[in-house]
Amino acid sequence: MICDYCGKDGAKLRYKTQVCGPKNDKFLVDKVPMVRCPHCHQTYMTAQTAKTLDQLLQQRKELAQPQTLDVIEFA
Repeated sequence: MICDYCGKDGAKLRYKTQVCGPKNDKFLVDKVPMVRCPHCHQTYMTAQTAKTLDQLLQQRKELAQPQTLDVIEFA
């Protein structure tokens, strides 16, 4: 895959958990496909991934599976 930032071949698709939402209403989207370049070290999502993520966020109430999550603040 060609990197959109540096133009070099070798970028690979990785799956990441993405934190979304406003400050007091955060939620996680698991297994978001992200492109990672080993040359320039940029990580980014494609336009199609961003579009799909926006669609999922609009359906958040129907798709979400509530779970508890322990949070530790880095001090």
